[in-house]
Amino acid sequence: MNEAEIVTTLRAHFESLFPKRCPVCKRVYPALAAYIRTTKQLGPTISYDVSLHDWKPTHPLGTFAHANCPCGNTLCVCTEGMGVAAIQGLLS
Repeated sequence: MNEAEIVTTLRAHFESLFPKRCPVCKRVYPALAAYIRTTKQLGPTISYDVSLHDWKPTHPLGTFAHANCPCGNTLCVCTEGMGVAAIQGLLS
C-alpha cells in the first residue's frame, strides 16, 4: 500500500466507529472530525504489532489512539474490527 491508500483505509475505518459516546459525561461525537476537534490526543498512536516487530500478524493486536474527552475521561479509537488482510496491508 502506498501512503495515500493507507490514509484512505485508516480514515474509512475510523469514521465507521462513529457516532461515539463518552461513557462518563455522555458527550456524543457524531463523527471523526468532531472527535479530533474536541478531544486532546494522549501521546503517540501505539501499534502493538509493530512494537513486537510482527509485520504480518495472523491475530493482530491492533493500533490504538488515546484521547481525553473534555470531562477528563480517556477514550480510544483502534483498529479492532479491521480484517487481518487490511491490517497486514497497512504494516507491509
